[in-house]
Amino acid sequence: MSSLEIAELTGKNHADVLQDIRAMLEAIDGDVLSFRVIYRHSTNRTRVCFHLPFDEAMTLVAGYDAAVCFKIVRRWRELAQAKQALPNFTNPAAAAPTWADKGHPLRNKNVSRHRQTRGASVSPIPLFPI
Repeated sequence: MSSLEIAELTGKNHADVLQDIRAMLEAIDGDVLSFRVIYRHSTNRTRVCFHLPFDEAMTLVAGYDAAVCFKIVRRWRELAQAKQALPNFTNPAAAAPTWADKGHPLRNKNVSRHRQTRGASVSPIPLFPI
């Protein structure tokens, strides 16, 4: 989870979250540079943020207000569930069943509409406009 997202969820200034992260990492003898990331801000300036793994993020927010901590825990659960829901797209064999099950939404709608009109004088709707 990024320090930007933590700042947004907690309602804190990003600079304050960065300071909290640095203090926390020093306290647990963590390597500050291993979590540091440089990104380009909307003002086209380069800025620093941190990408924290689960343990470090939970350690950080343990010192925050309980309601704030709960928001972070809930967001981590959402991230974990979203990660589990995605197939491995680097492996075509693993991704194929997902594509086969879901299919293209317009194609599926048109196929079911075609099946309803089979035998009737209405021509099926083309899959793609000509």
